[in-house]
Amino acid sequence: MNVVFHTLPGSHNPTIRWEDDYTAPWRDEAVIAALPEGAWDGEVVRLARYESGPGTRPQMVLQRARYFDYIGTNLSPKDCERTDALGIATLLFTADGHCILQRRSPDLAIRPGLLGPSMSGTVKPDDFKGATLLSQLDARREIREELGVSSDEILYLHLMGLIREPERAGAPELMYRGTLSLTAAELQDRESEEGELLFVDVMKIRSLPGRTPPVDNLLAMLIREDMSR
Repeated sequence: MNVVFHTLPGSHNPTIRWEDDYTAPWRDEAVIAALPEGAWDGEVVRLARYESGPGTRPQMVLQRARYFDYIGTNLSPKDCERTDALGIATLLFTADGHCILQRRSPDLAIRPGLLGPSMSGTVKPDDFKGATLLSQLDARREIREELGVSSDEILYLHLMGLIREPERAGAPELMYRGTLSLTAAELQDRESEEGELLFVDVMKIRSLPGRTPPVDNLLAMLIREDMSR
């Protein structure tokens, strides 16, 4: 993975600036056609640029785009302009210390049946509603939807940084860590939107087969942050 920034002590909170809506000039229609029938093609957020420099506050330049633009460019093996939809991934821990992973449903369009993070998804424009700083992003929305928890049950949520994932042609992804007020037994009764919930020892995750790249990326960011303390 390529770390764009990490939120270690002394790092700045990027500002947010929007540009005109984006439409991919070309997209791989064969990749889009492989999606399940009725696949969602809603609005997503494109990271047009990340700007930083000495003595200046970093800035994320964003555009509204469509999910199919992202699928048809970032998942295409062909050389083309990438939509770079902004993703989000989280590693969550239960109140009794278990790390939550998800065995993704075999019906999902992306990485079906593999072992994913506690939560992963795509940022939507409404998540930035009224935001002028990245810290104002509603990062809890995807957790609430996927795990069926309330905001009050998310005790702690911290942004570890922004990466670019080579497996998706450099698509950007925000990486979070967090803690829930629920134990593994209490959360087991909740219905996950994406697949089966697994509760594991964080030290044993790297020995589990079928992991998606976001799982390893989150672990790497977690270790980087813990070593900096």
